[in-house]
Amino acid sequence: MKVSFKNVLIFSFIIIGSIFLSYYVFTSGITNNLVGSIESLTAKINDGTLDDVPIITSVINSSGEEFVNTDIAITIQANSKYNINKVQYSYDLNKWITVNNELNEQEINYKMIFKKDVNKTIYVRVVNVKGYESYPYETTIMIDKTNPTILVNKKTIHAKDETGLASIQYSNDKLEWVDYEVYGKEVILENKNINYKYVRVVDKVGNISKIKKVGN
Repeated sequence: MKVSFKNVLIFSFIIIGSIFLSYYVFTSGITNNLVGSIESLTAKINDGTLDDVPIITSVINSSGEEFVNTDIAITIQANSKYNINKVQYSYDLNKWITVNNELNEQEINYKMIFKKDVNKTIYVRVVNVKGYESYPYETTIMIDKTNPTILVNKKTIHAKDETGLASIQYSNDKLEWVDYEVYGKEVILENKNINYKYVRVVDKVGNISKIKKVGN
């Protein structure tokens, strides 16, 4: 059977066109998803311009985004064409908690203090009097002020800590302590052949358990 060159050419154009159309639909879907993701993090501009949006110039986390057993200060520096009147933070970019709504300055240097045990990523932003929101700034706060627990019975020494244990310490006078490194969130040791009177444990951020008597 003789194949028409014209038919082959038409068929080839149809195949190539189908490939390009499929590629366009696929990449358009990806682009739309990316745009949607980016828009969820961008500032609220409404009918204004980018010049109307306040800018966070610096966020300083006093913990360096490490676990600590002290308060954490988050210091926010920001400026805006219109006066800034709110500082907010969020754990999920949806529910925003206002920590100060009495500001009224174009440039701010504001400090937030976190005191309770926490291990979360937070987002901070500022809002100006026109209702324009800055781009969210991300940082992590990790506070552990809870002392590890230690239980001692005739057979075992059982210590636990949610952040993780760092060492077990023994002493005869509660003043000088001999330190032994341990790992994990839970440690169980035998309570025998111990040449000390007292034991305690220390977690990774320096919290110390109660002192317990050991030995038989």
